[in-house]
Amino acid sequence: MIHIIKVARPLGMEIMYTTIESLTRNGRDRSLDHKSSNIFIPKGSPKADVISDVAPTEDDIWLKKTSSGVFNSTNIDYILRNLGVEFFVIMGFLTDQSVDMAIRDAADKGYQVICISDACTTHTQVRHENALYAFGGYCRIMTTDEFIHEIQGSNNSKNGNSSTTLAINDHQENLSISIGSSLQPAVLTMLVTTDLTGITRGRALPTETVDEYWSTGCGWVPAASAVTPQGIIADPNPWSSCGDLRLLPDRKSRVRISNGPDPTTPMFDFIHCNIIETDGKAWPGCPRELLRQEIQRYHDMFGMRVKAAFEHEFTLNGRQCMSDLPAFSLRAYRHVADFAGWLVTALQSAGVEPEMFLPEYERSQYEITCRPTEGVAVADRAVN
Repeated sequence: MIHIIKVARPLGMEIMYTTIESLTRNGRDRSLDHKSSNIFIPKGSPKADVISDVAPTEDDIWLKKTSSGVFNSTNIDYILRNLGVEFFVIMGFLTDQSVDMAIRDAADKGYQVICISDACTTHTQVRHENALYAFGGYCRIMTTDEFIHEIQGSNNSKNGNSSTTLAINDHQENLSISIGSSLQPAVLTMLVTTDLTGITRGRALPTETVDEYWSTGCGWVPAASAVTPQGIIADPNPWSSCGDLRLLPDRKSRVRISNGPDPTTPMFDFIHCNIIETDGKAWPGCPRELLRQEIQRYHDMFGMRVKAAFEHEFTLNGRQCMSDLPAFSLRAYRHVADFAGWLVTALQSAGVEPEMFLPEYERSQYEITCRPTEGVAVADRAVN
């Protein structure tokens, strides 16, 4: 099951979860069968959570059901048709209960159903095998390896316009993965360095590959540090156009902001990097290395520890009737309170620890202050 999800997600497959959970705290909305069988997960109960190994991401669809059949107590059919799903692939447990009902109902509604036999289970092996035999006429039965081989081959060939849904069913939880024929944008993470002109530059790569770069970094060139704020390479260029470097990501500096006011925007994900030589040694022109050396010099010479914070002042454009708002006033704050709230939330998500937001003296001028920290993280926070 874990392996299929790992393969399916990068191929742009829509993953849908359904878990047993009542819409009420006393379970009065449950099906008669669940009431008679005393199957009861109250609204908001942690027992309804999906296990961490197959947990949904923030943008996955997650439905709550109150019966054994996912088609009976959710609007999954409506959603699958909106997604253009034709094939329905099912995994999970119990094989002879929730899985069985999902397969039969999906087949009756016109979906072409696939069951992943080694990704389903129930209380005994005999019950599992009997169930597979009983609903075999309603679906195509495949193993994990067979299915992964087929979807990878289908993805490479790009033939046909049909779409597929995988569903993982559990007695307490069901997971559906729908595989649409349309392409989906890749999720990217950017490895960045901020140069001495204050411009953050870098290279973006698929988020799923980030683990490959923690120890080796990605390619970079010395000439990139000679680019001026005007977008031209300085002349003379102290590093010439030759040579290779690496951007080595610093795990502790990663910034991930899931969304802003528009929930459809992609995650903002970047990692501050040290610039290193190809042999792994620090590059003398790396701004983070220069700062690190200076902090160490203060400590060695004076016994000082550098603790600092940045205050950012800015002019907020695009709002009407801001020219008559008094400086430092409640009115000036209320006029942009929505923006202020999102800004503070984004900075908190970025690990910046914002302290306060305030209207400033000039018209449309605002300021945000942040709590102090030590070391290179001070500069990282200023960028974040």
